[in-house]
Amino acid sequence: MLFNPIRLLVSGLITLVVLGFGGYKAMNAFDQAGDALDEANASAGDSDSLLHAAEFRKALDTLHDATNSKDALRITIYPSYISAEMSTGSEKDAQGYKVDRDGDVTKFGITLTGPGELADNVFPVAKVDPAVLDKVIAGAMKRDGSLELDDVSHAIVGIDPVSGKADWKVYFNGSDYWTANLDGSDLRRGGVPAKEIADATKDVQDAADQAQSQADTAVSNAQKVTDCIAKAAGNVAQIQACTK
Repeated sequence: MLFNPIRLLVSGLITLVVLGFGGYKAMNAFDQAGDALDEANASAGDSDSLLHAAEFRKALDTLHDATNSKDALRITIYPSYISAEMSTGSEKDAQGYKVDRDGDVTKFGITLTGPGELADNVFPVAKVDPAVLDKVIAGAMKRDGSLELDDVSHAIVGIDPVSGKADWKVYFNGSDYWTANLDGSDLRRGGVPAKEIADATKDVQDAADQAQSQADTAVSNAQKVTDCIAKAAGNVAQIQACTK
């Protein structure tokens, strides 16, 4: 895989701006509100957990009915509610929605700051397939046998600052997060693209094979010279010929 270092550098700077200065970060005090007891006791394994595809789909349907916006900056899925930051088309403000598992909707305000362009930070909600959530979680648990459904704390659909594309990130308590493309492909741990790992492994193996080949050739040549000198039986001219 070929990487554009300029693009990566720019993307990294954007990421630092987003994290350090709140570019396109939801500014609200709503996350601590709601039914705190229910949220504290909720688990991803609950039958009505929104981290199940069927329940998440219901929440998305409720969100669709509550807003005219088709684009989101980020959707965060918790066991008992989802938090959706929806574009209003404004570069300064967005509209937030909290949809709990009872179907109740609460709005909250969002202020957008930073140098990023709105168009580069949104994705169509229609592209979010709830079935992929189950796929990513199941795939992560299959890859790491120590993980269980109840270990999932939350999942996020949003724009990756490096690729500039929407992706999934699923967070497990006490473990690295797992990420995948929006369609569920290229599942990997901790944000390292699977193809990048494969490419790096292949490069290392190719280098090792090349080094081994060169070493084998050197040993073979040395052995030939040694055999030649032995056959020369002290003949200076023949010995000199052996080393040419």
